[in-house]
Amino acid sequence: MECPLCRSSEHVTLYYAYSRFDLFECDDCKLLFQRHAETTDVARIIEEVYDDRWVAMRDKYAHLTFQDHALFNTLQLEMFRPGKGRLLEIGSGTGEFLFTAQSAGWDVTGVEASASSCKYAKQKYDLELHNALWSPELAEEWEPFDAVVFWHVLEHMARPVEFLCGVAGKLQDNGLLLFSVPNLQSFTNAIYGKQSPLLTEKDHLYHYSARSLMKLLAQTPFQPVSLFTRQVPNHLEQLLGSSTAETAYSMADKMAILTQLQGKAMGHEICCIARKRPDSAPPTSEAATETERLSQKSS
Repeated sequence: MECPLCRSSEHVTLYYAYSRFDLFECDDCKLLFQRHAETTDVARIIEEVYDDRWVAMRDKYAHLTFQDHALFNTLQLEMFRPGKGRLLEIGSGTGEFLFTAQSAGWDVTGVEASASSCKYAKQKYDLELHNALWSPELAEEWEPFDAVVFWHVLEHMARPVEFLCGVAGKLQDNGLLLFSVPNLQSFTNAIYGKQSPLLTEKDHLYHYSARSLMKLLAQTPFQPVSLFTRQVPNHLEQLLGSSTAETAYSMADKMAILTQLQGKAMGHEICCIARKRPDSAPPTSEAATETERLSQKSS
């Protein structure tokens, strides 16, 4: 079997056979991936997973979505693009981030494949999302954007290099890309091992580490500016309970653990900020060196 990222076929082995799918591991680039990931019918999976029940769950925990994700991601956007502009979000879900960005002054456009999510975003936040699976053809008549974002979407994309190249075509020169993915080297995975909830999701076609993510970006028009991991505080209680059930932690202890996890690149998710290379040129030696530095820092 060939790795869909580095195309190695000599060091790909079965990682684990789950009841609904198999995961394979490439020892060369450290990517985990499902068999036939590149030919998976993503639209069918979205229809199965992101239904009315999923939307009801999102509604129940909307305050946490705002608190833990939407506000933080909007802050990232403000830090790296303070001048605002036209923003595209791919995979808008139930609309919390896009609502927050719009409130901050961005001119927003959202694409979401789940019809139930689009209906909710309209009713709850008055957002008119495009109900479609993202493709460059969908945005063919749209003007280029100043920033494109997608949060926990890349792991669902069957052909990630093709996806990122298509996104680059809808960005202004020096446009900003922000995204996040679950972290293969997270504390969550260290605690739960091969039964981690991050690994057992059928719709997660790929599982990225900082190393494999850098290798992916090197095949696209994007140059990473910043890459780091983040652990959401609200998830820590459950993780600590799973690892040491009889140990009591003070608030100071928990804050120290959170800091250590992020410092060791073991946060729940990897966050990446990147820009288009000038004229979408291949990586220069200087850019390649910076990519390697970020990869080592986050490994």
